[in-house]
Amino acid sequence: MRLFLTFICGLFWIESWSTTSAIADSSHELKVTEIRTWEHPDYTRLVLELTSEVRPDIFLISNPYRVVLDLPPAEFLVPMEPRKGVGVIKNYRFGLFEPGISRLVIDLTGPAIVKKSFILPPTEQKPHRFVLDLRATTKEEFLATATGSQIKRNSAPEATENTDITNQENHSHSLTIVLDAGHGGVDPGAIGKNGFYEKTVALAAPKELGQMLQVIGPYKVVLTRNTDIYLPLRQRVAVARRVKGDLFISI
Repeated sequence: MRLFLTFICGLFWIESWSTTSAIADSSHELKVTEIRTWEHPDYTRLVLELTSEVRPDIFLISNPYRVVLDLPPAEFLVPMEPRKGVGVIKNYRFGLFEPGISRLVIDLTGPAIVKKSFILPPTEQKPHRFVLDLRATTKEEFLATATGSQIKRNSAPEATENTDITNQENHSHSLTIVLDAGHGGVDPGAIGKNGFYEKTVALAAPKELGQMLQVIGPYKVVLTRNTDIYLPLRQRVAVARRVKGDLFISI
């Protein structure tokens, strides 16, 4: 049985990488169409081009130094690929953090704080824009600012995100298999040469595998996540323990 499970997982992994399914949810009203950065003598600027006016919630996180922007659910029409650092911005990543919140995380080269942020209305040539200026600072000022900034609980949602894909029958004599879709949300995993995200495959694979397991035997199958959302490792393990899983498969 172990060899068979390994075999079907391998077949589906290969097949999934060849798919061209949409990565983002086109139902989102807000779309981030462009992210631009450039360096000025005394600050670094990041600009979000948006389809509607939005003022993100901004807060700072240390160890390592980061600036976080929380937005309403958004579709990012921007390639998530390695970027060359600009000024105090080392890199940035984005995705759905939890239901109702999309998140942009800016990795910093060192301590930096928000010099100013503002909104620019659309023009004939440009859409709505949100502008964020960051300036380098000391560790002490960063920590003081971070303490006073808006701090959001950096955790994943509780069990409501987990999905039991079996029928509502008595499974007292069946094995419970927990399928864990790796990466997700702000963590895209590896990025293929055509811009295909590993997190997309990691989510599609357990959904398909779960259906296959229903045919193979009397298994109760639970997914740790069923949408493009970030789950910390501790939360994934907690799901398996909560449903008393007999087998945990991370994909």
